[in-house]
Amino acid sequence: MASSLQAQLQMLISNEDSCGDLSTSYLRGILECAYAFGGTAGIFWGYISDRIGRRPVTLVGLFAMSICCICTGFATDLTSCAIFRFFAGICSSTTMVTSLTMIGDLSVNQAERTKYIARVPLVALLGSVESVLQAMFSGSVDDADALWQKFPILNNQIGCGGLIFVIAVTSTIVLKEVSSPHV
Repeated sequence: MASSLQAQLQMLISNEDSCGDLSTSYLRGILECAYAFGGTAGIFWGYISDRIGRRPVTLVGLFAMSICCICTGFATDLTSCAIFRFFAGICSSTTMVTSLTMIGDLSVNQAERTKYIARVPLVALLGSVESVLQAMFSGSVDDADALWQKFPILNNQIGCGGLIFVIAVTSTIVLKEVSSPHV
């Protein structure tokens, strides 16, 4: 979800009505800060996952990320992009908090925990697959269609949201609760 920013920047730069002569770095800064500020909700999600369990919080976060991704496709100006990036940060913080906690809960000792945590960047690297999906989707639709003209990043966000939805459905099937929630 974090890597879907490039398509938004392209659309905002080409839209002179909403961004005028703002630089790419300025736009990137605004949208990255909105995403990071939303990510501070991880403290809340950690508290909730301690109360109701890791699995429900993870699943809610994944499905919300999928919806948020599709909604971001309907953003056409800087304000709406920033608002959707903020909500994307809130949603994505659920999976980061709960996945790291699940790794800690499943690890028997410090060496095993270190081995699992060392693999987290590899999983994040696999998120760059989304950029390839965006390129495939953007080349496969007819840009002359009124829907794609009005919402130029919708096709890219459908690719992102679809991938996250598949992950959410798979997680619903295979993810088990790792520990009983604290009461």
